[in-house]
This record gives sequence, structure tokens and C-alpha cells, in this order.
Amino acid sequence: MSDVKLFRITNGNAEELVGQPVKLEKKLQSLGEKHLDAFLHVQLVATVQLQTQKNSLLMWLPLDPDTVTLEDGFSTDKRNVGHHGTGDLELLIRSLDDLEKAKPLIQKSFEEN
Repeated sequence: MSDVKLFRITNGNAEELVGQPVKLEKKLQSLGEKHLDAFLHVQLVATVQLQTQKNSLLMWLPLDPDTVTLEDGFSTDKRNVGHHGTGDLELLIRSLDDLEKAKPLIQKSFEEN
């Protein structure tokens, strides 16, 4: 993340923030994700990453992993792990069967968020 610079704008003056920008980035990302619907008037249901070399999809849902029966190799609790994407429940979709298992969770995310 060395190419990312953060600035604070106060009274029209931009000041570069130095020090530990990663911590600040994570805080800003969390704040933005938490209030994304208010900022953009959109409903956050899932974040999806296509992994072409692995023939799979990674999907993060804003669901509490404690409300889901986690399945090794399919669903993972990402609450305390840094990751790209929004949401604490990660799904690894490698087949149509995985996609079928994901559908009720995607529906639940849609209904709850």
C-alpha cells in the first residue's frame, strides 16, 4: 500500500497523513462500509472476487458467521482476519453445488441488509 497516500482536509488545506496509514485505511474502510448505504443509497448484499486461475469465486457476505453452520472448504469466519471485501462471512464457490449452497446465504444477506 505504499502507493496510497491519505490526506486530511481542514479549512480548505490538505495535509498528508503519515505514520501508520494502514491502520487508518482499515478504520476508514470499515467506517465507509458501515455507512455505505447512507452514502450511496445502495443495499450491500455481497462482495465477489473472481479467481480465474483457480476457477472459483470468493464471496463475502455481511452476515454474522455465528448464525451460519460453517463448512470446511466452503464457508469461513473472517471477523478477525484482514481481507478484501465487505462482510464477515467468506464463501468459496468452486462448483454449481457450492453455488446452490450459497444461494440461501445470499438471500439471507439480501433480506437482512
